[in-house]
Amino acid sequence: MSAATDYFKAQLEQATKYAPAVTFAACGRSILPPGQFAPGVASFGWGFGGSLANGPGGNGTAIAFNDVHQWFSDRLVNTQANLSEAQAFNAAAKDNVGMTFALATDQNSVVLSVVLHSWGNAQWQVGTEDFDGASQQLIFSGIPGAGAGAPPAMMLTSFSPANVEGEL
Repeated sequence: MSAATDYFKAQLEQATKYAPAVTFAACGRSILPPGQFAPGVASFGWGFGGSLANGPGGNGTAIAFNDVHQWFSDRLVNTQANLSEAQAFNAAAKDNVGMTFALATDQNSVVLSVVLHSWGNAQWQVGTEDFDGASQQLIFSGIPGAGAGAPPAMMLTSFSPANVEGEL
């Protein structure tokens, strides 16, 4: 058991009554060598209509989100503006992903499986035992960074019993 699994079990319990929503933010560092600058890539996303699913830990030990929207900081609205004045996270340039959060078989960690629908259904998976009690968020370290050759990133994830389906 861990604080992460205790938190996630509470989310599973709420999901029996309310369809959960997920919100997440990820951040990676720059890949440029010393003496050069470019900001690391950050992403933000959310999805509604999560549903209980079967996970490695048994029936009802996962929450699946089939249609999650994700935006990235390197997708600018005005590519002609200088970096400090450009608006990042271009709304028209979102990706669609599927996310399933599940208790691991030993129930000591939470496993995140992601399907990148916008990128030919490429997949990745990472587990965590990390949880921030103050913000009530799971912390996933070592997720794939955004873009070719990008270093690993980290992601903060929270759930809410939104009971919303589709768009607001």
